[in-house]
Amino acid sequence: MRERVETYVEEHGEGPPIILLHGFTGDTTTMRALSDALDGCGRRILVDLIGHGKSEAPAWDAYMMSDAIGQVQAVAGALDALPVLIGYSMGARVAVAAATGGLEVRGLVTIGGRAGIADDEKRTLRRSSDDGLADEIVARGVEWFVEHWERRPFYASQHALGAVHLARVRSQRLRNAPHALAASLRGMGVGAQDPLHDLLPSVVAPALVILGELDLDFRKYADELVGGFPHADLSVVPEAGHAAHVEAPAETARRVRAFLTDI
Repeated sequence: MRERVETYVEEHGEGPPIILLHGFTGDTTTMRALSDALDGCGRRILVDLIGHGKSEAPAWDAYMMSDAIGQVQAVAGALDALPVLIGYSMGARVAVAAATGGLEVRGLVTIGGRAGIADDEKRTLRRSSDDGLADEIVARGVEWFVEHWERRPFYASQHALGAVHLARVRSQRLRNAPHALAASLRGMGVGAQDPLHDLLPSVVAPALVILGELDLDFRKYADELVGGFPHADLSVVPEAGHAAHVEAPAETARRVRAFLTDI
């Protein structure tokens, strides 16, 4: 068994615990606006996942999903009540993996999430693609990767947020270490992750599956989550893309607050 990863955690507010998990290339700062919008809903706990932000970035060839789940379990184990997990993109996959892996939760919110790739051939192709991109990150550096990443279709809708936002996001992404991003892709990319579709029925807690209206590629993944969880609702945020909490922060926060109130 690998040693436990040193994890950076921020806490804000009081009340029932809410754990927020960022996406690939992100960190706690990228979830802080949503956390602030949930003030009064509970004690918000923001976590930097392995290789991101201020958490440890070991010199391992690959960071496994089990490493990130271990971080979440360690944080949850220190609490005096069951948490609600809120995850975006990669963080949503970590949240789903933790909840289907035996972590008892009070609720689950995914933003731009999915349960993995069920088809073996498609998963193998995606893993090969991610491994190739990981090699390029190491060879060409973070600046090249950030420019490449920001040209991907899922990011296009964020351009409407303006130059100041884009510059702030780019500055945050450039702080990532090349080996850490590469290790995350190799071990925690959607191609490397075991599909979780058959385990979704084991999550008895209520779930809210948030999807940006413009995030067309992820509609089928959102439907898979809603169809798999026993108690789940789909919430489509108008005029938002993959990062609904960034592109439509007030509306996304309103829906999350309503979910937290309901449970």
